[in-house]
Amino acid sequence: MVKVAATTDGIQAASAPFSSLHLNQIFQVSPKQPDRLVSRESGWLEFKSSFNWAGREEYARTIAAFANNKGGYLVFGVKDKPHVVVGIDPKKFDAVDPTDISRYFNDVFAVEIDWEVKTVEFAGKTLLLFYVFPAARKPVIAAVTGDKRHLIEGEIYYRYRGRTQRIRYPELQQLLEELRRAEQAAWFRLLRQIAKVGIQNTALVDLTTGKGTAPGSSFVIDEALLPQLKFIREGEFVEKTGSPTIRLIGDASTMPTGIVRPAKKTVAKAINTPDIVRAFLQEEAVSGPLEYLDRICFEASAFLPAYYFLHLAKLSRADGVARLATLPSTSPSRRRLIERLSGDDLLYLPPPKETYTEGSRLRAEYIERHKAGAVKPSVPASHLRHAVKAIRSVPLGEIDQAYCRALLLAWFEKHYGGNDAGLSDELRRAICYLDRERYRAG
Repeated sequence: MVKVAATTDGIQAASAPFSSLHLNQIFQVSPKQPDRLVSRESGWLEFKSSFNWAGREEYARTIAAFANNKGGYLVFGVKDKPHVVVGIDPKKFDAVDPTDISRYFNDVFAVEIDWEVKTVEFAGKTLLLFYVFPAARKPVIAAVTGDKRHLIEGEIYYRYRGRTQRIRYPELQQLLEELRRAEQAAWFRLLRQIAKVGIQNTALVDLTTGKGTAPGSSFVIDEALLPQLKFIREGEFVEKTGSPTIRLIGDASTMPTGIVRPAKKTVAKAINTPDIVRAFLQEEAVSGPLEYLDRICFEASAFLPAYYFLHLAKLSRADGVARLATLPSTSPSRRRLIERLSGDDLLYLPPPKETYTEGSRLRAEYIERHKAGAVKPSVPASHLRHAVKAIRSVPLGEIDQAYCRALLLAWFEKHYGGNDAGLSDELRRAICYLDRERYRAG
């Protein structure tokens, strides 16, 4: 279970930094321009337009700053001001061995950097996300001066709101105080353990070498000897002769040769409005339906299909509302979606009583054509909004759902996110109407 603490400066990732919850916080889109993010650079987030390992010194400075604070994300493939999603060339990252990245961090800092990386598909683009965990031992200090002088030997970098800079006195004092308290707590734990087992039964082990200070303590085996040895667990020995054998009490594990921790290159997908709409209109049995529901709370509009995903998850509306209420989203979409699910969510439009205006006449015409399943995707541009709106005036039992889904999908793919914001809104509402009428229960 991922624990997320909402703060005034954003989110804190725990054991799953690339969960849908955290990706939703990063990828909050603009209401008018779906290729732009409204997420701001902060104490836990920074954007870069491209990835190039030649710029590693600058990246390392930001990564150290995150490690000295509460951790954070370095996102490659998003422009700065405005935050337009442009993507990266995956080949440039694939050409870099994660072990080399870890080794570089180990070379330039005096403390280990713990990090993970993932490529994320969002809005048809590939982005690269580095997540840096808060350092276990702070402060992280630059051990060398870089060629481009982004790193200066002996300097400590800290992440402030939306920027990286040398640490200031109050934050440095806080880090040193935290270090003092952590060491004090570690000594108390050690002394309590020694008192519990007795000093005569205690030995010290150097974790960097594996060597102990007393008989029976841990030891190091040369890797060249391992193929010649066989291990048996205590209580499982049944032969008195055979190959050279070591009795094992407890578990055996390999000793690290350094502090290099290669990260795996994995791929994730960040859900957005087109993914939600396509999954519903194409009736996809998505593996994580609640992730789609959650994502609506971070989108620009709450008028997206929701009941379908509750149906897939076999979750009641009341339970869905309770779930959404816990999400750390500050977007108005979360409140509006909860209102939709809690209230009547009436999207039906009564047919026009009078047809004196061009708009009412066209809507009345398309209502009848929809009932007959006779509307084609290629309607005149001046008619399109009226044709979309007319769907909400046809009771579900009077329209072929497969026809309606195919028509809305064709219009969505061609026109959504264009210059006509009103048409995009009508498309969302017509899709929501179909979703409500088909999947809302009770």
